[in-house]
Amino acid sequence: FEALSETVYSQGCLGVAKMPELEPRPLSGNLILALDQIRDPGNLGTILRTADAAGASGVLLSKGCVEPFNEKVVRATMGSLFDVPLVQCTDFAGVLSDYRAQGFEIAAAVLEDSMDYAAYDWTTPTVLVIGNEAEGISEDVLALSTQRVSIPIRGGAESLNAAVAAGILLFEAVRRRWRGATWC
Repeated sequence: FEALSETVYSQGCLGVAKMPELEPRPLSGNLILALDQIRDPGNLGTILRTADAAGASGVLLSKGCVEPFNEKVVRATMGSLFDVPLVQCTDFAGVLSDYRAQGFEIAAAVLEDSMDYAAYDWTTPTVLVIGNEAEGISEDVLALSTQRVSIPIRGGAESLNAAVAAGILLFEAVRRRWRGATWC
């Protein structure tokens, strides 16, 4: 039992299941989260849990993202893995381009050349892109963005954790949509 569990203090149960395959499929709704090469399992799990809590329409995963059924990801989602629609994208930029062609704003969370997230119109159909913890959003994906948003940093921190940034931005979208009577 200890050899199979990766946790130091397990809760005393293990499960074996066939891992579902995530097929590319369109997501409906008007608030979609797109993750560009999120590699930390804790971050991905926390982001998926937050996307579920915020009522996001679904999450797009680029190549290079940690496997969503990684044990640490599953644990960090606290069950939300099974509530939020996930799409693994073999052509991430192509999928974002398709959403852009459908009239979605592609809002990239970046620090440079960006507007304060409070100034962005979160009531429009939006694909919110969160980038890799170390390198940010890849250049080909950034080139597709129609908006660049940032969270002002007042202290000495260089940046925010990807999961924290996703949470702040998703719940700002929820706050604005709730006020404007537009739900995800």
